[in-house]
Amino acid sequence: MEKDLVEESRRVAEKIVKGELRLAMAKNYLLSSTFPLVLYALSYFDPWHPVLNFLAVLIGYFYYDIKAFAHFSRAISRIMGKEKAKNMVINRRNIISLLWWEISMIVLGVGVYYRDLSLVLIALSSFAVYFALVVYYLFKDNLASEDKFFDLRYYDLLAWSVLVGTLVYIGFSYSLHMTRPPEIAWIPYTLAWVYAGYASFMEVIEGE
Repeated sequence: MEKDLVEESRRVAEKIVKGELRLAMAKNYLLSSTFPLVLYALSYFDPWHPVLNFLAVLIGYFYYDIKAFAHFSRAISRIMGKEKAKNMVINRRNIISLLWWEISMIVLGVGVYYRDLSLVLIALSSFAVYFALVVYYLFKDNLASEDKFFDLRYYDLLAWSVLVGTLVYIGFSYSLHMTRPPEIAWIPYTLAWVYAGYASFMEVIEGE
């Protein structure tokens, strides 16, 4: 009887945590889908400082990412305790992951602006290693742990694959062809991330 109660409590906690994480991801997907629009709008009003514009927008979105997942961490604290939340969210691997992503984006932005192919290739290689490690650890954690708090969905893979493809296209367009890719180059990214955000929200709603 006691074992059944423990198992049921674990399942309930797992469901709540999954919902909170998916909700945080949904918000992140939808907000991040506006990144190109905000960047182009800022560049329109201030075309003289493209690198500063890029960094300003990147820092703004980075701040929101931290804020969104801090909210997720607080939710986990209420459900499973502060120690568990710290181990799940504010751990060394997640911090390194965030910094890795932001530094790679900065290197790509600088490489694109100065049309430096070596910087672009470094950034794209960094992204490739980053995504390979993310997928590896996601599968590893899900196989090794009894508590499976994240389910990798097809729309997660779609969103991130389209993002990588967009970054590769834009990086090479700037550095090899010396031309600015059209604004429509960002449309697949925006659509994919809006869809991932919508699908994530629907997953949370249907799971309640």
